[in-house]
Order: sequence, then structure tokens, then C-alpha cells
Amino acid sequence: MLETILAPVLLIFGAYFTFKLKFYKPHTLIRLAAYGIKPEKTKKGEISSLAGMFTALAGTIGTGNIVGVVGAIMFGGAGAIFWMWVSAFFSFATKYSEVFLAVKYKKHSSELYGPMVYIEKGLGRQYKPLAVLFCVLGIAACLGVGCSVQANSISESVVALAQSQIFVSAKGELVIRLIVGILLAAAVIYALIGGAKRITKLSSVLVPVMSLLYMLICTIAFIKSRQNLFSILNYILRDAFDFKSVIGGFAGVGIKESIKMGITRGIFSHEAGMGSGSIAHAAASTVTPKKQAALGIVEVFVDTFVICSATAIAVISAGVLKLDGGNTNVMQAIQSAFATVLGSAGAGLFLSVSIILFAFSSMVSWSFYGSVCLKYVSKSSYIAQSAFKWIYAAFTIVGTILSLNFVWSISAILNLLMAVPNLYALAKLRNDIE
Repeated sequence: MLETILAPVLLIFGAYFTFKLKFYKPHTLIRLAAYGIKPEKTKKGEISSLAGMFTALAGTIGTGNIVGVVGAIMFGGAGAIFWMWVSAFFSFATKYSEVFLAVKYKKHSSELYGPMVYIEKGLGRQYKPLAVLFCVLGIAACLGVGCSVQANSISESVVALAQSQIFVSAKGELVIRLIVGILLAAAVIYALIGGAKRITKLSSVLVPVMSLLYMLICTIAFIKSRQNLFSILNYILRDAFDFKSVIGGFAGVGIKESIKMGITRGIFSHEAGMGSGSIAHAAASTVTPKKQAALGIVEVFVDTFVICSATAIAVISAGVLKLDGGNTNVMQAIQSAFATVLGSAGAGLFLSVSIILFAFSSMVSWSFYGSVCLKYVSKSSYIAQSAFKWIYAAFTIVGTILSLNFVWSISAILNLLMAVPNLYALAKLRNDIE
């Protein structure tokens, strides 16, 4: 119910800022993107603009780009990908706006930045309760979206890989999940102890490497399928407006479900409107709001139009989504697509490695978002920060054993709730955005 209401609101909001900032002109977007990626000099110990973007990308490039995309196709039809693109296009302006404000209002003398700061500093002290609300929702989303969902997907992929090689009993599966959870928890605590500098350094290495490798395999899978790219794009467009579309054995999947799945999964992936990514962008040493905001546009483009599209095209071209309902398991469908390139065993291994890298990078970035939100509400309490590390670790372990559908449902709600105070602030501060 909540996603049915807020998803269109996010689209309308994005459309308003798109026309306000004249982003409907292609040359405007290209000029801004070129300006954003232009290298800059930074002092030792400072976080560069690109490092800030990579950290934000690490938060957005996660299981949503693999599991979320294929799930959207299976439950919303191939047309869901078109609506994901629509969501992303209008989200350029939303992401730009929140990053612009985050950099403009950040406190250079502290480690506090993001929507809670521009809510308080931009709207006035009387709006501090709204800033606190954002942080509380941000912490909840951090434990759900950024932690439990990612840990769950990693454990699912590792269990699937194990089951493809040997028989795994229910008890053995639980043991595997717990081991995965403990290892993940230890890795995330290591990243958190290092603070923003260690997290941005990890992201600056992980994101380019894993993205290029993933794109390479998706491209080879598409080439081996010998499908025509234009025919696949035409298929996606036709399905987006087909009121009787049926795919993956799910009868009755129509345009309403296609729109809902495309937009909500798109929001989950690029996170525009939530304000979370602006925290990473504002951590950069830059004091030029427009430059960092331009990188916010690049972030959404890479996340949705590059990575999500690669997943969709690889899976659709492989023809692994059968009309007889044979593929109702998301992981199975993805693995079947990659098997056309790497064979069954190689596909299982590659899928597991991809999900581990994508999901772990998201967990690291989201742990950073949660810690910054907690600093705001706890006034940088050392005790609160120490407790947060262990709570995050605990949710990591719990996330590996929860139901996949349950985790995704809760996370979709948390995503949208987090957007409410952020969108209100963007609307009120719209004239501050250039």
C-alpha cells in the first residue's frame, strides 16, 4: 500500500525537478556529467569527489542490480525494465538536488553531513525533529536494506552454489548461512573501525573492479545468445505497455504490476529520493555543490542504465524465463543465464562472487550511512557508535537466515519511509538548488 502511494510521488517529484533544472535537455546532462568526472587535486587524507561517488555507488550497486532486476522481470514482466529506466531518468534530478544540498549545508568542522543537516540548517532549528526522524528511519533502513537484505542474498548465493555441487541437508544449510553471517559481520566491523577513509578506499577499489568484470560477463552472455539488441529493446517496450503481458509463468501480469515492480525496484537500486547516497557524496572534501551533484547523476546512470540493464539484457537474451513457469526461482534464472558463458559450475561460482562483492560493498556503505545518522541523534556518543558496530554485526548474521521475500518486503517499506522527510526538505529548499 505504501509503495503504491509513494512510488508515483517520487516520479512526480523527479519530473518537477527535471524540468526545473532543465535536465530534459540531453546536452545539459552530458555537460554536467563531464564536469563532475573531471579529476581534481586533493590533500593527503582527504576524500576526493570521485571517492565519494564510488562510496555512494557501492551503496546502490548491490543485490538490487542482480536479484532485484530479475525479480522485477519475473513478477512484473520485461516491461518492468522500461519503468525502471523511467524511474532512473527522472531520478537524475532528485539525486542531483539532494547531493547539491548535502554539500552546500555540510558542516566542515564535524563528521555530520547529509539530509539531516540540510533539514536543520536549511529549514531552521524548529525542523530538528524532522531531521531526527530521518536519522531514525535511516538507521532502520541501514539495518534492513543495507544489512539484512545484502547478507540474505549472499547467504542464498553461497547455499545455491553448495547445493549445485553436493547434497546439503536443512541443518547443513543453516550452518553454511551462519558461517557466512559471521564472516560478513567480521568484515563489516573491520570496515567500520577504519571510518570514512577506509570505507571510501574499499569502495574505490571494489566498485570499478566488480562492475567491469560483471559487465564483461553480461556482454559475453548477450553475444553468445546471438540475439538482436534492438529486438530485445523492442520486446521490453512492447511489454511495458501490454495490459495482458505474461512472463515467467505468472499469468495476469499487466501494466499496473509492471509499473509497480519497475519503479519500486528502481528506487531500491538507485536510492534517489531517499537521501542516503548524499551522505557519501558530502563526505568528499569538495566545497563545490554543483560538481558533486553532477556525480550524483553519474551514479544513477551507472547503477540503472548500465548495471541493471546489463543484467536484464543478459537474462532476457538467454531465454531462461520460461512461459511454462519452470523458472520461479530468481537465483536459478540468473545462474542459467550465466551458464551459457561459464557452464553450470562456473556460473554458480561467478554468481556467488558477484553477489558477494556487490552486496558486501553495499553493506559497507550502508554501515557508514547508519553510523553518520547515529552520530547526529546521539551527538557523536562513543558508546552509541561502539554499540552500533555490534548491532550491525548481529543484523548481518540474522539476515542470512531470514526469508528472502520477508526481507525484501520490509526493505521496500523502509526505503520509501526514509524518502518522506527527505522529499519534504527538498521541496521546501527547491529554490536553493542551482
